[in-house]
Amino acid sequence: MKLSSARVWLLLGVIVALMFSACSSAATPAPTVKSKTIFFGSGAVPGSPEDYLVPIFTTARDNLKTAGYSFTYASLSNDEVVEAALDQGRIDVALLSMVGLQRAAKAGLHMKWIVTNETQNTFVLVVKKDVSDLKQLKGKKIGSQDATSLSTAAIPGILGSVGLAPADYSVVYLAGSGTRAAALQSGSMDASMMLYTIATGLVTKSNGAFKIWGGGAAAAPAMMWEGLVASDAFRANKDAANAFVKEVLDAYVKFYAGDATKIGTDVIKAELPELQGLEEAPLIEDLKLYQTMKLFPVDGGLGQPLFDGMIKTLDDVGQLKEADTVSCADSLDDSFVKAAK
Repeated sequence: MKLSSARVWLLLGVIVALMFSACSSAATPAPTVKSKTIFFGSGAVPGSPEDYLVPIFTTARDNLKTAGYSFTYASLSNDEVVEAALDQGRIDVALLSMVGLQRAAKAGLHMKWIVTNETQNTFVLVVKKDVSDLKQLKGKKIGSQDATSLSTAAIPGILGSVGLAPADYSVVYLAGSGTRAAALQSGSMDASMMLYTIATGLVTKSNGAFKIWGGGAAAAPAMMWEGLVASDAFRANKDAANAFVKEVLDAYVKFYAGDATKIGTDVIKAELPELQGLEEAPLIEDLKLYQTMKLFPVDGGLGQPLFDGMIKTLDDVGQLKEADTVSCADSLDDSFVKAAK
Protein backbone atom coordinates (compact mmCIF):
# COMPACT_ATOMS: atom_id res chain seq x y z
CA MET A 1 0.00 0.00 0.00
CA LYS A 2 1.39 3.39 -0.97
CA LEU A 3 1.59 6.06 1.71
CA SER A 4 -0.92 8.29 -0.06
CA SER A 5 -3.58 5.59 -0.17
CA ALA A 6 -2.88 4.74 3.46
CA ARG A 7 -3.56 8.30 4.51
CA VAL A 8 -6.79 8.35 2.49
CA TRP A 9 -7.92 5.15 4.23
CA LEU A 10 -6.95 6.64 7.59
CA LEU A 11 -8.91 9.83 6.99
CA LEU A 12 -12.02 7.89 5.97
CA GLY A 13 -11.66 5.74 9.06
CA VAL A 14 -11.41 8.76 11.35
CA ILE A 15 -14.55 10.27 9.80
CA VAL A 16 -16.49 7.06 10.34
CA ALA A 17 -15.17 6.79 13.89
CA LEU A 18 -16.28 10.31 14.71
CA MET A 19 -19.79 9.58 13.36
CA PHE A 20 -20.32 6.64 15.67
CA SER A 21 -18.12 7.07 18.74
CA ALA A 22 -20.20 9.92 20.19
CA CYS A 23 -23.39 7.86 20.39
CA SER A 24 -22.15 4.33 20.93
CA SER A 25 -19.15 2.25 21.93
CA ALA A 26 -19.33 -0.10 18.97
CA ALA A 27 -17.21 -3.20 19.16
CA THR A 28 -13.69 -2.83 17.83
CA PRO A 29 -13.24 -4.47 14.42
CA ALA A 30 -11.70 -7.94 14.39
CA PRO A 31 -7.92 -7.55 14.57
CA THR A 32 -5.78 -8.25 11.54
CA VAL A 33 -3.11 -10.12 13.45
CA LYS A 34 -0.80 -10.60 10.46
CA SER A 35 -0.42 -6.89 9.71
CA LYS A 36 3.18 -5.73 9.32
CA THR A 37 2.31 -2.05 9.10
CA ILE A 38 2.05 0.03 12.27
CA PHE A 39 -0.13 3.12 11.98
CA PHE A 40 0.90 5.75 14.52
CA GLY A 41 -0.88 9.03 15.20
CA SER A 42 -0.95 12.08 17.45
CA GLY A 43 -3.15 15.13 17.94
CA ALA A 44 -0.93 17.69 16.27
CA VAL A 45 -1.08 20.08 13.36
CA PRO A 46 1.46 20.86 10.62
CA GLY A 47 3.93 23.49 11.75
CA SER A 48 4.18 22.23 15.32
CA PRO A 49 6.47 19.20 15.15
CA GLU A 50 6.69 17.19 18.36
CA ASP A 51 10.41 16.87 18.99
CA TYR A 52 9.88 14.60 22.01
CA LEU A 53 8.97 11.91 19.47
CA VAL A 54 12.46 12.03 17.96
CA PRO A 55 13.53 8.64 19.46
CA ILE A 56 10.42 7.00 17.99
CA PHE A 57 10.63 8.61 14.55
CA THR A 58 14.32 7.75 14.24
CA THR A 59 15.77 4.83 16.23
CA ALA A 60 12.54 2.92 16.92
CA ARG A 61 11.36 3.28 13.32
CA ASP A 62 14.71 2.10 11.93
CA ASN A 63 14.77 -0.92 14.26
CA LEU A 64 11.16 -1.82 13.38
CA LYS A 65 12.08 -1.69 9.70
CA THR A 66 14.92 -4.11 10.36
CA ALA A 67 12.44 -6.37 12.14
CA GLY A 68 10.16 -6.30 9.09
CA TYR A 69 7.61 -3.67 10.16
CA SER A 70 6.73 -0.48 8.30
CA PHE A 71 5.84 2.57 10.38
CA THR A 72 3.35 5.14 9.07
CA TYR A 73 2.55 8.39 10.88
CA ALA A 74 -0.58 10.54 10.67
CA SER A 75 -0.98 13.97 12.26
CA LEU A 76 -4.59 14.21 13.45
CA SER A 77 -6.32 17.44 14.40
CA ASN A 78 -6.77 16.84 18.15
CA ASP A 79 -6.90 14.20 20.88
CA GLU A 80 -10.63 13.56 20.40
CA VAL A 81 -9.99 12.50 16.80
CA VAL A 82 -7.10 10.32 17.98
CA GLU A 83 -9.33 8.62 20.55
CA ALA A 84 -12.06 7.91 18.00
CA ALA A 85 -9.54 6.48 15.51
CA LEU A 86 -8.01 4.23 18.18
CA ASP A 87 -11.39 3.01 19.38
CA GLN A 88 -12.36 1.90 15.90
CA GLY A 89 -8.96 0.36 15.16
CA ARG A 90 -8.25 2.86 12.38
CA ILE A 91 -4.83 3.56 13.86
CA ASP A 92 -2.80 1.14 15.95
CA VAL A 93 -1.05 3.31 18.51
CA ALA A 94 -0.98 7.00 19.36
CA LEU A 95 0.47 9.60 21.65
CA LEU A 96 -2.17 10.57 24.22
CA SER A 97 -2.24 12.41 27.53
CA MET A 98 -3.50 10.68 30.66
CA VAL A 99 -6.50 12.98 30.84
CA GLY A 100 -7.34 12.09 27.23
CA LEU A 101 -7.11 8.38 27.96
CA GLN A 102 -9.20 8.73 31.11
CA ARG A 103 -12.00 10.59 29.36
CA ALA A 104 -12.00 8.11 26.47
CA ALA A 105 -11.99 5.05 28.72
CA LYS A 106 -14.71 6.50 30.95
CA ALA A 107 -16.84 7.00 27.83
CA GLY A 108 -16.43 3.32 26.98
CA LEU A 109 -13.93 3.67 24.13
CA HIS A 110 -11.52 0.79 23.58
CA MET A 111 -7.80 1.47 24.12
CA LYS A 112 -5.06 1.03 26.72
CA TRP A 113 -1.77 2.74 27.61
CA ILE A 114 1.13 0.36 26.80
CA VAL A 115 4.27 2.45 27.44
CA THR A 116 4.90 5.95 28.81
CA ASN A 117 6.49 8.51 26.52
CA GLU A 118 6.83 11.44 28.92
CA THR A 119 7.19 11.53 32.69
CA GLN A 120 7.51 15.34 32.80
CA ASN A 121 5.67 18.37 31.45
CA THR A 122 7.47 19.56 28.30
CA PHE A 123 5.48 22.77 27.74
CA VAL A 124 6.57 26.24 28.84
CA LEU A 125 4.60 29.42 29.50
CA VAL A 126 5.37 32.31 27.14
CA VAL A 127 4.46 35.85 28.26
CA LYS A 128 5.08 39.38 27.06
CA LYS A 129 8.45 40.85 28.03
CA ASP A 130 6.90 43.36 30.45
CA VAL A 131 5.30 40.65 32.63
CA SER A 132 7.26 40.63 35.90
CA ASP A 133 4.62 38.94 38.07
CA LEU A 134 2.21 36.22 36.99
CA LYS A 135 -0.54 38.08 38.84
CA GLN A 136 -0.48 40.42 35.84
CA LEU A 137 -2.20 37.63 33.90
CA LYS A 138 -5.41 38.07 35.89
CA GLY A 139 -8.27 38.61 33.44
CA LYS A 140 -6.06 37.64 30.50
CA LYS A 141 -6.37 35.03 27.73
CA ILE A 142 -3.99 32.07 28.08
CA GLY A 143 -3.47 29.83 25.05
CA SER A 144 -3.37 26.04 25.20
CA GLN A 145 -3.51 23.06 22.83
CA ASP A 146 -6.87 21.51 23.76
CA ALA A 147 -8.87 20.36 26.77
CA THR A 148 -6.98 17.07 27.10
CA SER A 149 -3.44 18.40 26.62
CA LEU A 150 -0.89 18.30 29.43
CA SER A 151 -0.25 21.96 28.58
CA THR A 152 -3.76 22.66 29.88
CA ALA A 153 -3.09 20.70 33.05
CA ALA A 154 0.04 22.76 33.67
CA ILE A 155 -1.70 26.16 33.53
CA PRO A 156 -3.54 26.05 36.88
CA GLY A 157 -0.44 24.61 38.49
CA ILE A 158 1.72 27.50 37.29
CA LEU A 159 -0.78 30.31 37.89
CA GLY A 160 -2.10 28.78 41.09
CA SER A 161 1.35 29.22 42.60
CA VAL A 162 0.73 32.99 42.71
CA GLY A 163 -2.85 32.73 43.91
CA LEU A 164 -4.69 32.89 40.59
CA ALA A 165 -7.70 30.56 40.34
CA PRO A 166 -9.08 29.26 37.01
CA ALA A 167 -11.88 31.83 37.29
CA ASP A 168 -9.28 34.62 37.24
CA TYR A 169 -8.28 34.04 33.60
CA SER A 170 -9.63 32.38 30.46
CA VAL A 171 -8.04 29.49 28.56
CA VAL A 172 -8.21 29.74 24.78
CA TYR A 173 -7.79 26.48 22.86
CA LEU A 174 -5.85 26.64 19.60
CA ALA A 175 -4.09 23.57 18.23
CA GLY A 176 -0.40 23.85 17.40
CA SER A 177 2.34 25.69 19.25
CA GLY A 178 3.25 27.52 16.04
CA THR A 179 -0.35 28.67 15.63
CA ARG A 180 -0.43 29.95 19.21
CA ALA A 181 2.88 31.75 18.67
CA ALA A 182 1.27 33.60 15.75
CA ALA A 183 -1.77 34.39 17.92
CA LEU A 184 0.48 35.89 20.57
CA GLN A 185 2.14 38.10 18.00
CA SER A 186 -1.23 39.23 16.62
CA GLY A 187 -2.45 40.12 20.12
CA SER A 188 -5.36 37.67 20.24
CA MET A 189 -3.72 35.95 23.23
CA ASP A 190 -1.92 37.46 26.20
CA ALA A 191 0.20 34.42 27.08
CA SER A 192 0.41 30.81 25.95
CA MET A 193 1.71 27.37 26.74
CA MET A 194 3.85 25.98 23.93
CA LEU A 195 6.67 23.59 23.14
CA TYR A 196 10.07 24.90 24.15
CA THR A 197 11.43 24.72 20.60
CA ILE A 198 8.63 26.93 19.26
CA ALA A 199 8.86 29.23 22.27
CA THR A 200 12.57 29.94 21.81
CA GLY A 201 11.98 30.58 18.12
CA LEU A 202 9.26 33.11 18.95
CA VAL A 203 11.49 34.90 21.47
CA THR A 204 14.26 35.21 18.86
CA LYS A 205 12.05 36.23 15.94
CA SER A 206 10.19 38.82 18.01
CA ASN A 207 13.47 40.43 19.11
CA GLY A 208 12.65 39.77 22.73
CA ALA A 209 9.04 41.00 22.69
CA PHE A 210 8.17 37.75 24.49
CA LYS A 211 9.93 35.61 27.07
CA ILE A 212 9.71 32.14 28.57
CA TRP A 213 8.48 32.43 32.14
CA GLY A 214 10.97 31.01 34.61
CA GLY A 215 13.39 30.00 31.88
CA GLY A 216 11.64 26.75 31.00
CA ALA A 217 10.59 23.37 32.33
CA ALA A 218 12.05 21.97 35.53
CA ALA A 219 12.16 18.32 36.55
CA ALA A 220 9.48 17.28 39.04
CA PRO A 221 8.36 13.94 40.48
CA ALA A 222 7.86 11.51 37.59
CA MET A 223 4.27 10.88 36.51
CA MET A 224 2.46 9.33 33.54
CA TRP A 225 1.99 12.63 31.68
CA GLU A 226 1.73 11.30 28.13
CA GLY A 227 1.99 7.79 26.77
CA LEU A 228 1.61 5.52 23.79
CA VAL A 229 -1.93 4.17 23.77
CA ALA A 230 -2.87 1.14 21.67
CA SER A 231 -6.12 -0.03 20.12
CA ASP A 232 -7.57 -3.39 21.12
CA ALA A 233 -6.81 -4.69 17.63
CA PHE A 234 -3.14 -3.75 17.87
CA ARG A 235 -2.77 -5.29 21.33
CA ALA A 236 -4.24 -8.49 19.90
CA ASN A 237 -1.47 -8.45 17.29
CA LYS A 238 1.04 -9.66 19.89
CA ASP A 239 4.06 -9.90 17.60
CA ALA A 240 3.69 -6.33 16.31
CA ALA A 241 2.84 -4.84 19.72
CA ASN A 242 5.74 -6.62 21.42
CA ALA A 243 8.12 -5.48 18.69
CA PHE A 244 6.86 -1.89 18.92
CA VAL A 245 7.28 -1.58 22.70
CA LYS A 246 10.66 -3.34 22.63
CA GLU A 247 12.03 -0.95 20.01
CA VAL A 248 10.58 2.13 21.73
CA LEU A 249 12.33 1.22 24.99
CA ASP A 250 15.55 0.49 23.11
CA ALA A 251 15.24 3.91 21.44
CA TYR A 252 14.97 5.58 24.85
CA VAL A 253 18.12 3.81 26.07
CA LYS A 254 20.07 4.82 22.98
CA PHE A 255 18.81 8.41 23.25
CA TYR A 256 20.32 8.81 26.72
CA ALA A 257 23.58 7.21 25.59
CA GLY A 258 23.83 9.48 22.54
CA ASP A 259 25.17 12.98 22.03
CA ALA A 260 22.29 15.47 21.85
CA THR A 261 24.14 17.71 19.40
CA LYS A 262 24.78 14.88 16.97
CA ILE A 263 21.23 13.53 17.35
CA GLY A 264 19.78 16.95 16.60
CA THR A 265 22.08 17.57 13.65
CA ASP A 266 21.27 14.16 12.17
CA VAL A 267 17.54 14.76 12.58
CA ILE A 268 17.72 18.04 10.66
CA LYS A 269 19.80 16.43 7.89
CA ALA A 270 17.31 13.54 7.59
CA GLU A 271 14.49 15.99 6.73
CA LEU A 272 11.85 13.68 8.19
CA PRO A 273 8.36 14.84 7.14
CA GLU A 274 7.06 14.42 10.71
CA LEU A 275 9.65 16.88 12.02
CA GLN A 276 9.60 19.51 9.29
CA GLY A 277 9.86 23.01 10.74
CA LEU A 278 12.32 22.23 13.52
CA GLU A 279 15.35 24.48 13.81
CA GLU A 280 18.64 22.88 14.71
CA ALA A 281 19.79 25.03 17.66
CA PRO A 282 16.56 24.96 19.71
CA LEU A 283 16.05 21.28 18.86
CA ILE A 284 19.45 20.44 20.31
CA GLU A 285 18.65 22.43 23.45
CA ASP A 286 15.39 20.51 23.79
CA LEU A 287 17.14 17.18 23.43
CA LYS A 288 19.68 18.16 26.06
CA LEU A 289 16.82 19.13 28.38
CA TYR A 290 15.10 15.78 27.80
CA GLN A 291 18.32 13.93 28.63
CA THR A 292 18.80 15.96 31.81
CA MET A 293 15.25 15.56 33.10
CA LYS A 294 15.09 11.87 32.06
CA LEU A 295 11.91 12.50 30.11
CA PHE A 296 11.63 8.99 28.68
CA PRO A 297 11.32 6.04 31.10
CA VAL A 298 13.55 3.15 30.02
CA ASP A 299 11.54 0.78 32.27
CA GLY A 300 8.30 1.61 30.48
CA GLY A 301 7.03 4.13 33.03
CA LEU A 302 4.00 2.09 34.06
CA GLY A 303 2.61 1.15 37.45
CA GLN A 304 0.39 2.33 40.28
CA PRO A 305 2.67 5.04 41.82
CA LEU A 306 3.21 6.90 38.53
CA PHE A 307 -0.48 6.50 37.71
CA ASP A 308 -1.67 7.72 41.11
CA GLY A 309 0.62 10.76 40.98
CA MET A 310 -0.81 11.80 37.63
CA ILE A 311 -4.44 11.31 38.66
CA LYS A 312 -3.88 13.32 41.84
CA THR A 313 -2.26 16.14 39.86
CA LEU A 314 -5.13 16.28 37.38
CA ASP A 315 -7.59 16.29 40.27
CA ASP A 316 -5.67 19.00 42.14
CA VAL A 317 -5.71 21.37 39.16
CA GLY A 318 -9.37 20.64 38.40
CA GLN A 319 -8.82 19.11 34.98
CA LEU A 320 -10.26 15.75 35.98
CA LYS A 321 -12.33 14.65 38.97
CA GLU A 322 -11.00 11.53 40.68
CA ALA A 323 -14.55 10.18 40.90
CA ASP A 324 -14.69 10.20 37.09
CA THR A 325 -11.45 8.30 36.54
CA VAL A 326 -10.84 4.73 35.40
CA SER A 327 -8.63 2.48 37.53
CA CYS A 328 -4.98 1.79 36.78
CA ALA A 329 -5.79 -1.82 35.85
CA ASP A 330 -8.42 -0.66 33.35
CA SER A 331 -6.21 2.11 31.94
CA LEU A 332 -3.01 0.28 31.05
CA ASP A 333 -1.64 -3.00 29.74
CA ASP A 334 1.87 -3.70 31.01
CA SER A 335 2.23 -7.10 29.34
CA PHE A 336 4.31 -5.70 26.45
CA VAL A 337 6.75 -3.88 28.70
CA LYS A 338 7.12 -7.09 30.72
CA ALA A 339 7.77 -9.04 27.51
CA ALA A 340 10.38 -6.49 26.44
CA LYS A 341 12.23 -6.88 29.74
